[in-house]
Amino acid sequence: MEAIRRALAEGWFREQDTAVVLYDLDALLDRVEALRDAFPAETLHAFAVKACPLPPVLAMLAQLGLGAEAASLGEIHLALAAGFPAERIVFDSPAKTVEELRLALTLGLFINADNLDELARLDALGRDTGLVPRAGLRVNPQAGTGRIKATSVAGRYSKFGVPLAQREAIVDAFGRYPWLSGLHVHIGSQGCPLELLVAGVGAVHDLAA
Repeated sequence: MEAIRRALAEGWFREQDTAVVLYDLDALLDRVEALRDAFPAETLHAFAVKACPLPPVLAMLAQLGLGAEAASLGEIHLALAAGFPAERIVFDSPAKTVEELRLALTLGLFINADNLDELARLDALGRDTGLVPRAGLRVNPQAGTGRIKATSVAGRYSKFGVPLAQREAIVDAFGRYPWLSGLHVHIGSQGCPLELLVAGVGAVHDLAA
């Protein structure tokens, strides 16, 4: 409340403003520290740019040493402008153009390919540019759907990722592309219980093993 009173007194709001969004930066710092306490020191915690694409907030997170997860070309530019080093930016768009892949490769971003065809395109770009991709492959763990079907992407069928059932093709990709170094998994946005998240991550962990 003190912050709101100060904002009103200092004229931060205009008469025509109808909404105010407040960010608790202390709470955000606490969440960052909780993540660091829970995971090994070498873990890259990449903040999803789409979750809060405000430059001052992104800049604060960059200064704290976090990474950024970008799902579009615009988010890549926001992350770079906020001060995230290119090597700490993960490019996760499920529908990347060839030019976007070329840019990500040139910048040295970590790229999570959505499918096997995208791996082939990335390999061709690597040979064309002489650059070695830093990349992972998105896997659909086929662990089930949450309460919101439209935002669940880990059912038996999904428009994103290589189905876990195609295990041989996934393993073959790692043999074919020696630069491939990671597995990416996303269960869904909202409506996904903890048990479903654990099951999805567990399935991909088993695949990695």
